[in-house]
Amino acid sequence: MRKIVFELVWGCGAVFWVAVCWRARALSARYNGWTARLRTRFPQWNPPPTPRMLETNTRIMTWIVRLMGLWFALLSALALAAGLASR
Repeated sequence: MRKIVFELVWGCGAVFWVAVCWRARALSARYNGWTARLRTRFPQWNPPPTPRMLETNTRIMTWIVRLMGLWFALLSALALAAGLASR
């Protein structure tokens, strides 16, 4: 029973992180929209972003989210493979 739960958790983790990679652009756009609203609300912290800054930040965050998602998906898949190999 413990092995099944272990495999289920790592398998679902791998699927979740692949989905994060798939939706990286939408997640990055939502995150940058949130930070842009925060920066316009409190300009004393940071100046409000320009349209070029918003585009650059979205592109950077998209790659960061994709790399993070791929890393954790690979980690989950390797842990799942190790769990299945130890049977």
